[in-house]
Amino acid sequence: MRLSGNRYNEIDKEVIKLFESLTINKFLLNCFKICEQLGLGLIPYSQLTEKKRKVPLYEERLRCNRQVGYSYR
Repeated sequence: MRLSGNRYNEIDKEVIKLFESLTINKFLLNCFKICEQLGLGLIPYSQLTEKKRKVPLYEERLRCNRQVGYSYR
């Protein structure tokens, strides 16, 4: 999906604000630390219930309960 140039600029500004608020000033990023700073709990994808695994990602984002599943695939 292609976004408008303005939308990319908006996303860039939001990412910069996020990096500044979390004092991210070096790369490689530690996604676990970022989630911790944002108050997001991380659980392995393998520990999600079968029902949660079948929910499309975009629906899950709408109902986010401050937990994010992840996978090392």
